[in-house]
Amino acid sequence: MDGRRFGVLALVALVAAALVALGGATTPTVQGQESGGIKTQVVKGSNGYELMRGGKPFFVKGVGGDFSKEKLVAAGGNAYRTWGVPKQAEMDEAHRLGLAVCVGIWLGNNPGSQVGLVQGVVNQFKDHPATLMWALGNEQEGGGDNVNFWKGIDTLAVACKKIDPNHPTIVVIAEMGGPKIQNIHKYCPNLDLVGINSYAGAASVPERYKKNGGTKPYLITEYGPPGQWESAKTPWGAAVELNSTEKADRYHETWTKGIVAAKGLALGGFAFLWGNKNEATPTWYGMVMTDGTRLGCVDALQTEWTGKAPANKCPLIKSLKLAGPASVGAGATVKASVDASDPDGDKLSYQWVLMGDSRDNSAGGGAKANTTTMTSAIVSPTAASTDVKLPGGGAYRLYVYIRDGKGNGALGNIPIQAK
Repeated sequence: MDGRRFGVLALVALVAAALVALGGATTPTVQGQESGGIKTQVVKGSNGYELMRGGKPFFVKGVGGDFSKEKLVAAGGNAYRTWGVPKQAEMDEAHRLGLAVCVGIWLGNNPGSQVGLVQGVVNQFKDHPATLMWALGNEQEGGGDNVNFWKGIDTLAVACKKIDPNHPTIVVIAEMGGPKIQNIHKYCPNLDLVGINSYAGAASVPERYKKNGGTKPYLITEYGPPGQWESAKTPWGAAVELNSTEKADRYHETWTKGIVAAKGLALGGFAFLWGNKNEATPTWYGMVMTDGTRLGCVDALQTEWTGKAPANKCPLIKSLKLAGPASVGAGATVKASVDASDPDGDKLSYQWVLMGDSRDNSAGGGAKANTTTMTSAIVSPTAASTDVKLPGGGAYRLYVYIRDGKGNGALGNIPIQAK
């Protein structure tokens, strides 16, 4: 290599490194960009409200959770939300992948006293090209009847806009019970959107939102299968969980009926949970297994988001059942079977697991520790069926995990009581 050319390249590299060290590196300029950020607005036209990002329509096809963002992009997603303040590296990765971030700011019960906290977060990320909007709190409104809470949220919205007029504000609430919607509209005139976390009732959000007086545009900020607090219960109080195929139907229903059908008022949504979480059971919430295996809800959303089904699809569960009653004597042996198939004809593998059941049906949202796994309880498994020797009296849950060898899977469980 010519010595003079090497010297010029070395000088350029040193200058670039210095710029990065001083925080002087720049991001590519795009249409609608403001000081490094991408301007996002809620606009109202003849067909209702629309989110505009970088001067172009942006319908939120998002998730909440920390699973692979590359795989989110591959599934057709364009955004995700956080519950707390994200790290710089997370925001940078999102921009690199072309994802927008609804930046969450966790609040206490007195939002009006947290202006300084919100100002700090907004100053940190207002010019970041991945920033989509500011989420003020998450399910911190209680019954929704505290007027001071809503006035505090509006104070925070005003604080956001003074620093950053280029990104909208949203408050995230737990469903729409009580006077929540009415008070948001009465006391939060500076709030741009309403975020609604809804599970069993997500498909009916448009109708119920309007009935409650909702006129601001909304996002369904969490949706998925019915929560454990909303589900049917066994005679001994165990919540009945849908299998992954049934859950996929719920994601599809929410997207089509709760979101797309209300375009002009609904601006998109964030599916829960991009990853997995042990709450109620180790499988209740999560769009993938712990090893990253995709579940049917990802297929459902990818098909809706992209207009095209995945090249290789997840297995389907037709039924999962016991040969006899689910309430038996202590130490009894029960037989279980699952009827599953693969849309692509892939060979399926089956894993059966018996665990103690916590029977925690609360709606707190916190992750729970795994209950004990009884490895020796699984006897004579033959792929799609197994015998289970219950260790003694108590509440149990039998799980089946199905994989197609191509990164796709299905799962389900059955509650069992041993008396």
